[in-house]
Parts: sequence; C-alpha cells; structure tokens
Amino acid sequence: MSLYNIDENSRIDEYGIDHSDFSLLDELKYNFRRAEEKKRQQSIMPQNEQISRLNKLQGMPEMNWNDIIVAGMAGAGEGMLAGINRGLNAATLGKYGEAADKLLDNIYTNQQNRMQNQAEQAGLGKANKLANTAIDISSQILAGKFFKF
Repeated sequence: MSLYNIDENSRIDEYGIDHSDFSLLDELKYNFRRAEEKKRQQSIMPQNEQISRLNKLQGMPEMNWNDIIVAGMAGAGEGMLAGINRGLNAATLGKYGEAADKLLDNIYTNQQNRMQNQAEQAGLGKANKLANTAIDISSQILAGKFFKF
C-alpha cells in the first residue's frame, strides 16, 4: 500500500527499502515520512535553483556595471549638451557657435563633429543629421517668437 514504486517480486521500493516485513502501520509511517521528506525537499528546491542560476551567472564574463551605467549617463549628458548647444546656435543664427569656437578653440564645431562621427559609427548618421535639422528649425522658430522676428 505504498505510495512509491515497489517491485512486486522483491518488495523493494525505488529508494532501496525492503517492504516485505512492513505491517500496515509501518507502511503508513513510512509513507508519512516520505511525504514529509518530499515536502521538505520541495521547500528548499527554489533555493537550489537560485544557487544553480547564481553559479551560471558567476560563470559569465565579469562586467563592471558601474562603469557601464556611468558611460551611459555620460553619453546621454553629452548628447543633451550637444543638442542644447545646437539649439542656442540656431536661435542666435550661428553667433553662439562662432563665439564658442573663437573663445574656446573650436569647441562647438569639434563637439558637433564628434557627435556626428559617433552617430555614424553606430549607424545613426542620417538620424543625427535629421535631429540636428529639427533642432535648428525649432530653435529658430522659438527665437523668432521670443524676439518677435
């Protein structure tokens, strides 16, 4: 009357336990203990799966996520700064870029060229040119409304 697979000839179950001398009470106790053990093993199974996953992750190449996050934030900041500079240059009809280049050793032109080169390396050269054109047009429209051109 076991809940586990028992060979009918040898009366040995799947765990190697001989049931030939088991009384009904022994069989019930055995099944109860097996059920408790199975429940205990299942309760720690998720933890074992986590350990297995952790071991797989530890086997992956080591990365410094802080460096990746910092680089991403720096890139985003550089892109925003280039866009703001582009907008200021368009709003002043090119005078901002001229002044920045003259005073700071071509900083505006170098920044715009560097951003375009990075965009082209990433396969986004046309998209960057389109974004720059949109910034130029919208900045000139806003400047015209502000200064009543």
